[in-house]
Amino acid sequence: GDDLIGFDPDGAYAVQVGTFADGATARRRVQELDGLGYPAYAVAHPDGGAVRVRIGYFTTRDQADRFGQRYRRDHGGSYWVAQRLDEEGGG
Repeated sequence: GDDLIGFDPDGAYAVQVGTFADGATARRRVQELDGLGYPAYAVAHPDGGAVRVRIGYFTTRDQADRFGQRYRRDHGGSYWVAQRLDEEGGG
């Protein structure tokens, strides 16, 4: 019954699924998610205090939100829809 949600390497949105105090923990989480087939990656927080783990990218905010809801249902936890722009220092 679930609609297929595709990842778009040029998409404008990502789904943040974790924030970690250190890069090593974030990298381990990225590896775990990669092993599950998710295009996961880590991004340093602009203030340097944490490392964010995200999955993506998605073409629209709606697609990212639908993926986040499905991810939460399947894996628990919370999520945040983020714009790719904020990874590049623009937001």
